Amino acid sequence: MRAEDYEEEDELLKEEYETMQQVAERGQKKENVNERPIAGAEIFGQEKMFGLFKGRVLLEPGVPHDFYSDEELQSCLRKPLPRKSDPGEFGKGYVPENPTADEKAQIDKGWERHGFNEFVCNRIALTRHLSDKRPSKCMSKRWKKPLPTTSIVIVFHNEATCTLLRTVYSILGTTPKILLTEIILVDDKSEIDKRPELGVTLEQTILDDINSKMGENFVKIIRQPTRLGLIQARLAGAAVAKGDTLTFLDAHCECFPGWAEPLLERIAEDPTRVMTPVIEVLYFMSTSLI
Repeated sequence: MRAEDYEEEDELLKEEYETMQQVAERGQKKENVNERPIAGAEIFGQEKMFGLFKGRVLLEPGVPHDFYSDEELQSCLRKPLPRKSDPGEFGKGYVPENPTADEKAQIDKGWERHGFNEFVCNRIALTRHLSDKRPSKCMSKRWKKPLPTTSIVIVFHNEATCTLLRTVYSILGTTPKILLTEIILVDDKSEIDKRPELGVTLEQTILDDINSKMGENFVKIIRQPTRLGLIQARLAGAAVAKGDTLTFLDAHCECFPGWAEPLLERIAEDPTRVMTPVIEVLYFMSTSLI
C-alpha cells in the first residue's frame, strides 16, 4: 500500500514518527530506524510524507535480472521430518480425548492465563509443519536478485512460551537464511516472577538450541525496564535492527514456506512500499489451521 492510502491517519502517523525519533535519540541507532523500509503484518504508512525511508531501488523496471536458485533460498533451519500421527502436524487440530481431572485443570489454567488452549499448544511440536495453501503458480515462482534482507521484530508480554517459540522456529524453518538478518524479541516488561519460563529458561533455550546453530545473538531478547505498549516496544526493537527492512510479527503466529520472498521483492522494486501478507487463522481451541 502507498502513502495516499493513509491520508486519514496523518496525525496518528506523525505522532508515531515522532515517537520513533525519541526512541532512537535515547542512545540507540537512529539511522537504523530512519533509513529502513518496513514490511510486516501490522505497520504504519506515510513513508513519503515524513521521509522515513531512503532505500534505493534494487530491482529497476525493465532491467534484466538473475534469479535465486532453490539452494540459495534454503531456510535458516531444516525442520525434522513430520509424522502424520503427531499432534497438530500439517496444521491439523488436536483435542485430547477423555482428559483427566488434572488435564482439565491445566486446560482451565491456560484459558485463564492466555485465552486459548495452552494445554493443547504445549503438546504440538514447536517445529510442526503446516499444509502449504499457496496456489501452484506461487510455489513455482522464481524470485529476482537482489532482494533486501530483513530484521524481524516480535513484541511479547507474558506470552505462552509454546506460541512464542513456535513463532521463532516457524520463521527459521521457512525464511531463507540469505534474507534473514536477525530475530529481535522485545520483552515488554513481562512479569517474570509469575512467568519464570520467560526468563532464564527462554534465554537458555535460544542460546542452546538456536544461536548455537545460527550464530551469536542471531535471536536476541531486549528486556524493557518499564511497560511501553505495542507501538513503542516495536520501535525499540526497530532502533537496534540491522537488516535492510523491518518485519513486524505477532508473538503467536506461524509462517508458510515462501512467505518472505514476495514481500521483499515488492520492496526491492519500490522501497517506499509497505507490505502486508495474507494472514490465515489458527483456531484457539485446537491450534488448527482454518
